Amino acid sequence: MRTQVGNLPVVPGGAAAGRGQGQATRARWGSWALVVLVLTVGVIATLFRHGDGLGESTLYWFFARLFAEEGAFNIPDRSPLYVLYLQAFRWLGYPQGVVVEYVITSLLVASALVALIARHVGLKWGTWGALCWLPFLQHASPSVQQLALACSIWGLLLRGGTPTRRRWVASYAWMGLAYLFRSSYAILPVLFGVWDLLRLRFQRLPPTVGRIARVEPVSDWPLAVLLGLMVWFHAAQSTHAWNNANAATVTWFPVRARSLADSHFIQAFNITYLKRYYQGDESRDFYFSNLELFHGAEDVWSAIRANPGFIIVQTLRNARAALDFIPTFTEFPKVSSAVRPPALVFNLLLVLGLLYGAIRMGGSQPERIFILAHVPLVASAGLILPEIARHYVPLVPLLLFSGCWYGLQVRGLLARGPGLLCGLGAAGVGLVSLSLWVMRRVDTTPWGPLTIPVVGLGYGVSLLLLGAAWQASRIPGRQPLRLLLQGLAIPLVLAVCSDGPGQWAGLWRDLVEDIHRGGVRVMESRPGSLKASSQVIGSLIHGCRGVMAMEHTFIAAFIAPRSGRVYDIWEIPPFGSLYDSVYDGLRPDRIDCVLVSHELATGVGMGTNYRIRYEHYIQPYVAQLQGMGAVTHDIRGFGQAVILPRRG
Repeated sequence: MRTQVGNLPVVPGGAAAGRGQGQATRARWGSWALVVLVLTVGVIATLFRHGDGLGESTLYWFFARLFAEEGAFNIPDRSPLYVLYLQAFRWLGYPQGVVVEYVITSLLVASALVALIARHVGLKWGTWGALCWLPFLQHASPSVQQLALACSIWGLLLRGGTPTRRRWVASYAWMGLAYLFRSSYAILPVLFGVWDLLRLRFQRLPPTVGRIARVEPVSDWPLAVLLGLMVWFHAAQSTHAWNNANAATVTWFPVRARSLADSHFIQAFNITYLKRYYQGDESRDFYFSNLELFHGAEDVWSAIRANPGFIIVQTLRNARAALDFIPTFTEFPKVSSAVRPPALVFNLLLVLGLLYGAIRMGGSQPERIFILAHVPLVASAGLILPEIARHYVPLVPLLLFSGCWYGLQVRGLLARGPGLLCGLGAAGVGLVSLSLWVMRRVDTTPWGPLTIPVVGLGYGVSLLLLGAAWQASRIPGRQPLRLLLQGLAIPLVLAVCSDGPGQWAGLWRDLVEDIHRGGVRVMESRPGSLKASSQVIGSLIHGCRGVMAMEHTFIAAFIAPRSGRVYDIWEIPPFGSLYDSVYDGLRPDRIDCVLVSHELATGVGMGTNYRIRYEHYIQPYVAQLQGMGAVTHDIRGFGQAVILPRRG
């Protein structure tokens, strides 16, 4: 039955339905507001972890300053888009801008992680899963990786619902942004593009998608903006000497190219070559090792052609190391350290099991493509430099998906009859008891510090299962133990499938130590800290004609009056000496101030040997400046600043 008011037809119950939809929308917004509030509290808590949260991010802050001064961009592989993003925070100054950028970026990626798994386990446990990974993401520099991950997730989420042209375009736009933030994420639009082309070829898609070949400005403008940004980034390139993958003078580097992939690959294999054949030899530098190893190759394919045998053998070694390293992103190694199973078998089964859980959690084809796209991203990190934790950001969504699937499976098992609960409890008691017997009778190695806690946890969970089985058989109407175990299944498995418990424990330990010492600090390394020394350094170098430092990107980004006054130690060759060299850059008319950090004075370097440069060039030059009247200032937590006063 239809009624009419004026010229408008009215459907009975329409107003009530509208109010219901409005209430549901407000409830969703309210739930997300609470999620953001909880995430904000978690992000703020991570600010007190020991560490400045910068690391490799300093070079992006330098590029951001370079853009502000020149209006020109850095190389595309170092994300000019992220440099534009940083302009929103530069005006706050240092360190305020760094802190605010960290908070905003962390909230963006954490919210994306919540949305990624909330469809499977709800907002509550989605928020819990994101919180488990916050401490790791704090140290996973550069932060541009987090933005790439967040954009890739939003691109995936737009694949849900009814396919429309706007959704497709928006999805590709977000994946394109992920690529512009981190070039390795190009695999996502490529895989989804292949899948969409196959669907267009072999399936009949809804008419809402429209004809792909036809341009529709109303729907397609995000892609036009994306293409415009790419053209701008390539056209407006800076001529600065540090505009390369290393953000340094690369005259004496193995690779002078502007490709991050070439630089990362060749330098990584040179580092492993030096460790393998020149361990302890402090006179070697990868400028020379690259001539031995790859005959001076400057790109990946030339290196492979030059020495395929070394690359194959080292890649297999790296795969083995990665197999041992990836489990450390979970809490399982702490359990295995108590019972000590065969490492290779345990780690292989664990990695395969985690990957299986992630794939099974993929409830739709787009999710499965998303998961499979992240596998080569993780593999590329593990096969080149397997033990650099910050390179494993693409592992986070895989472990979240895996934790969700196994958590749901455990919860489903706990919902079954008392017989299964009793069997699981008895099996748990038997397994823990057997492990104790093996460690006591067979393995003579002393128990580790986690043995007793792990054994206690194993017995505790097993007894809870037995208690739940007894309740289920004796008191069918009331089963609080079973409900407790079911409620804890998902959060416990999500926590175990992350390194969150250990990371948060370390964070609170750092905070308690600082409180006892009376010095709580935000985003600051211990004991030495560039942040703590920045004001002193800034006041000392303010009038310098030129400053040389190993920490050149930090000095140029945040401290020096002009970035053009800062020089890096890598412009010095790894051979010769101050008074017998092809290099003549150390002159008082060019560089009248030298910053000598504790690391520069005492360290060696991984591939690029800075001890050679310090002992043969910088140390004699400092003595020369001191002979000319330079003043040496001791800077607590940093090292020394040698300043030559200006005359007249």
